[in-house]
Amino acid sequence: MPDNKSDRTAAIVGAGVAGLSCARLLADSGVRVTIFEKSSGPGGRMSTRRFEATPDKQMQWQCDHGAQYFTARSPAFVDQVKRWEDAGVVASWQPELRTIGRRPDTPAAASRINHRYVGTPRMTSPARHLATGLNLISGARVVAIRHSDQGWFLIQENTPAPAGPFRDLVLAIPAQQAADLLGLLTLNSDPCAPATQALTACRKHALRPCWALMLNFRHPQSAGDRPDTGFDAVFVNPATDQNHIVSWIARDNSKPGRLPNQGETWVLHASPEWSQQHLESDPPLVFDTLLSEFRALTGIQADVSAHSLHRWRFAQTANTDDSPGDLWLHDIRLGLCGDWLNGGRVEGAWLSGYQLAQRMLAADRKE
Repeated sequence: MPDNKSDRTAAIVGAGVAGLSCARLLADSGVRVTIFEKSSGPGGRMSTRRFEATPDKQMQWQCDHGAQYFTARSPAFVDQVKRWEDAGVVASWQPELRTIGRRPDTPAAASRINHRYVGTPRMTSPARHLATGLNLISGARVVAIRHSDQGWFLIQENTPAPAGPFRDLVLAIPAQQAADLLGLLTLNSDPCAPATQALTACRKHALRPCWALMLNFRHPQSAGDRPDTGFDAVFVNPATDQNHIVSWIARDNSKPGRLPNQGETWVLHASPEWSQQHLESDPPLVFDTLLSEFRALTGIQADVSAHSLHRWRFAQTANTDDSPGDLWLHDIRLGLCGDWLNGGRVEGAWLSGYQLAQRMLAADRKE
């Protein structure tokens, strides 16, 4: 390991839970970390939308439209969740949970009771807590990466000069986006041929899409339109081999710490199969179809006061077989982390970044 700590620099592309977990441990160990995030803030798919419900901005509503909750099983992540609880950015959510249909070759989803957690007051809160004190550059879309004897350089959209050099590079972005950067790298830079291993992993563990529909009912009980659904959340699984449209529905305002007086707020996730089939469909068609399914499954017929539709192009892991957890290519000092490398789930994302940082630091100690 170099004696001069100024030589210990790392660029991390992506400020989701995996990238932030990696950045946090590296920074706490003396590495100078810079995080590049294309969105306006940290969180990735731990995401919340907030809306003005009235023109005078006197009323608002919000909805978690990405990750809905998380569980904690590994000791390291249990400790992290406890730190989040102590900081007030995480709370327990124990919804009335139901299952429609049955998962293939598994017990009914609702029969396995897990302690569920959510970010408070919104799902982005744990990520923002992780990002505290880190050098995070928002609105920075990395479109290419270059490697030389000096280290790594990052080319950003609408930015003429490359950022760098950085000794280490971590790609903490969805598999397909990482593959795009690595594909250009392996085509144009022979010294980075080892990156083909990472490119193979990206293609094997590609993520599937998801349409998310957010609904707000300002007066859900008028005229008896709003029946008691008997649940706060429901897994919707295929009852037959036919494609099903919906995979998840949840009453977002049943989560702790949400905005008061925002009425009833629900989120619906379309199934990966249906989302893939309708990935480029017109949003009004997607909205009408998903709203119809929502009404059929919940019985809620009240007029929708406000809604928002979001298309996640890269949302859910499709292939968790032989997941490596993370990847570290020491010859070129390139790392990859994300839930797609570690079986999905928020915990998998956090562990992927944490374990990658441990691997990088251990490699330094051997030098």
